[in-house]
Amino acid sequence: MKNRERLFYEKIKCIYKFIAQEKIDEFVRLFYIKGGKTSFENRKTYLYRNWLNAKGGVIKSKMFKSEYEKYPFRYEIVLDGQMLFESVEDFLEADIETFCNKIKKYASVVIQSNDTIRKYRYLYVFNFIKKSGKIDYYEINYLKSINKTITKIAIKPPKAKEFLNIKDYTGEAQEHINRFVFTFQNENDYISVIFNTDLINSRSKYLVGVGVGIADINQKIPIAKKVVLTEERVEDLDELYYILNETEIILAKENSYKLEKWERDNLSHFRKYIEKISRINQLFQNLSKKDGFYQSFYIGLALKEFFSINRIFQKVENGHSFYIKSREKILDILIKSFLYEKYNHIYIVMPTYQEDNIFNQLSSKALLIKERLKELSLRVKIEVIFIVESCKEEFSYEFREFLLDIKDNISISFALKSDIEKEVNSIDFIFTNKRNFVVSRPLRVSNFAFHVLRHEINLLEYEAIYRKILNRSLSYDEFFENRDRLCRVSNPILEKLIGKWYLHLYGTQKFWIDEVVIGRDNSVVLTTENGEVEKGEIIYKSNQSIILLEDIKTKRLLSMIFENQDYILNRAFLIKVIGKMFKSNLDVFTIGIMSRHIIGFEKTQEILGDVDDVRLIEPEAIQNRLSRYLTEKFYY
Repeated sequence: MKNRERLFYEKIKCIYKFIAQEKIDEFVRLFYIKGGKTSFENRKTYLYRNWLNAKGGVIKSKMFKSEYEKYPFRYEIVLDGQMLFESVEDFLEADIETFCNKIKKYASVVIQSNDTIRKYRYLYVFNFIKKSGKIDYYEINYLKSINKTITKIAIKPPKAKEFLNIKDYTGEAQEHINRFVFTFQNENDYISVIFNTDLINSRSKYLVGVGVGIADINQKIPIAKKVVLTEERVEDLDELYYILNETEIILAKENSYKLEKWERDNLSHFRKYIEKISRINQLFQNLSKKDGFYQSFYIGLALKEFFSINRIFQKVENGHSFYIKSREKILDILIKSFLYEKYNHIYIVMPTYQEDNIFNQLSSKALLIKERLKELSLRVKIEVIFIVESCKEEFSYEFREFLLDIKDNISISFALKSDIEKEVNSIDFIFTNKRNFVVSRPLRVSNFAFHVLRHEINLLEYEAIYRKILNRSLSYDEFFENRDRLCRVSNPILEKLIGKWYLHLYGTQKFWIDEVVIGRDNSVVLTTENGEVEKGEIIYKSNQSIILLEDIKTKRLLSMIFENQDYILNRAFLIKVIGKMFKSNLDVFTIGIMSRHIIGFEKTQEILGDVDDVRLIEPEAIQNRLSRYLTEKFYY
């Protein structure tokens, strides 16, 4: 009779051959206690040396006896609802023939019928963790078989879900003629995955399938994603990233908003597509950092453009401004959006001298846009102010023909760039009466692109800029009739003065900052803080010049004298002002400051000094004394 230690060795070899199918990991799993002090790898080394390759075929079973009830072999190896060897005595006392017959029967009924599915132990998925993602896996433990197609399974949560403190999963693995189906759940989560087994061949390292579960345990959002099933653990996860990544995911978020057609400015539906683009962007970002195809010039350039598109959608999602470089696209979309936007007034300001002046072009797209804009003008009021760089600027034949074709349908004006560019932030923009966007190419910025703006403060600013430019413009007929006059500058001093200034001075009631606009035609318009307007002109002399203004209502005069030196007429200069005292016939002489920009009160006070040092009010007694003198001299 063989001694017990030799008998124990032969039983272990029987298990290894028929149940573990001579796979060391599967064998170790049967005799490995999870949660113990020993790691799986250390246990594998021990069992390989001391059990499977025991010296002389002898194994001591002392430790085996004390730990038997904890081994998966005891409670997982079940046939017809019964453990093969419920107690350690059943295991050790059975003769080798009886023992191996039970093992072989179990293998033929359970393992061989479910042999294919049991090969696959690792289920890989892509999990989002705090808006970023990583590939993780579920390790499948096969328990008892219910029948030839269904096997009970147990699964621990992957590392990505450890922080949720959820319990282990339990469920079933089903093997059908052409598919594997795994379903497992716990009290918080449910997952179901399916694979097509027709795709299995000798070269298959993995199976790709689809899984359905819950994206967030708290929100209970259903999610579908690709999954990968493997026999062995994958060491290089980059190998799976081309299959499992941010793009291979579908979230059922629509329960949080209406399943109706998109309402105006409602981005609920749009955001899910923006999110998809964002995920593709993240995938490409990651791939572009790897060596190979995605770092080629050809693909790299395409990816760079895609990254720009993604940034635009991120800005749109948050209601921020974004950039676009094509005027052609702007006009094309503006015209096409009429049926949706239902605007009834379009305001356009644009330079004539830039290369992207589409009205100067003869391309098929340009001709189509011009024709559509003309058609739209029959339904919508359109105002266009063309900014010319020089009064001598020559227009192309195509542009002149376009102007003649539309001037009866579209309101056309012209403004000189030098008259307005120092006073406004843009001379190239579009908006409508809907007040829901402005497309602008700002002045004095390095990025020569159009900014698409939506904030109300921007809309109000550009409405004011438009009115300012319109007030300084000429109609179509006025421009072509007076073009020669516009080109004449009567004095080089005027060239320096053209544009907007701010007059700072002490009044008799308060401190004033009035707006003064000097035109190329020598005209001067002063607008007070109260909205009162005085108009006039400049009279030039050798060393000094005088601005002579007349109040529109009172017809009283206001005169301002300044020095003619070039170096003085720069950003700011002193000016002597003579006018009438408030609600009086007395004159007031004041020294003030003319500046291209507004100067704060405290700084102005610091420059001018005390009010009594720069202001002189006509004493009323002077007139009385003069009257007495005249009376005494000529009437007595």
